[in-house]
Amino acid sequence: MNEYTLVMQPVAQCLDMLQGEKRAYMGTLLPQLWLMKTSLEEKSENIHLVYARPLVQALLSGYEKRFGHLFQNRDLLMATALHPSFTLKALESIAPDMVEEIGDRITRKIGDSIKPTEKQQQRQLGQPTEKEPHNSDALLFSKLFSRVLVRRASQQQDVEIVIRKSMEEWVPSQEDPSCSCFPNQHREIWIDLFIKYNTPIPSSAAVERCFSAGGDILRAKRSSLKEERFEDLLFLKGNMDLLQEVISQEDMEEEEDL
Repeated sequence: MNEYTLVMQPVAQCLDMLQGEKRAYMGTLLPQLWLMKTSLEEKSENIHLVYARPLVQALLSGYEKRFGHLFQNRDLLMATALHPSFTLKALESIAPDMVEEIGDRITRKIGDSIKPTEKQQQRQLGQPTEKEPHNSDALLFSKLFSRVLVRRASQQQDVEIVIRKSMEEWVPSQEDPSCSCFPNQHREIWIDLFIKYNTPIPSSAAVERCFSAGGDILRAKRSSLKEERFEDLLFLKGNMDLLQEVISQEDMEEEEDL
């Protein structure tokens, strides 16, 4: 393996991962970029490099200009922290100064989905809101139930503590993201947040492949194909691997019945 191949290997591996289909989530962008940078820095310290050293230096310089600011992007950091393969622990390496802020943000978003808002609590207990008139009965009612409000506030703090504890105990998984990879408590909310921040893809390669597949389906002999049928065929072609898994499971079940 020559010097140039050795230097470009981490770049090629990063591109292959980001342009894939199964694991190309937005949460993988920052870890892959960080891994590429770390590998290039290790190669720059290689004393055996003679001709490719300027290439390594140029790659590292271009990396900082092109991708350096992404490690301060809160949405990208949220996507990484919510990915089961990385979790918040990955930020301790790629963005250590943002760990607390992202952890607090995740805790706040999950807590907001669990606990009712302050105005909802006021309506439930009869306490007047800012837009409602403050009459004597409402004030008396709010004083009578002030202890309930204090108790609910303490419960909200307890919920945040539980969320933060589950976040710290969340162990990264090397498998593809699935429902079983998320924390047990409030798992549906964790999954909703994962979908929100990881639905975008880090590369347009998957979209380009979709257009290419569409060109293979809509040929000259199929010029009269209806839109609905075209969408069905495109969806079927894009999810053929899942269909094959279902067919294989059905075959196994039939063999067991026999």
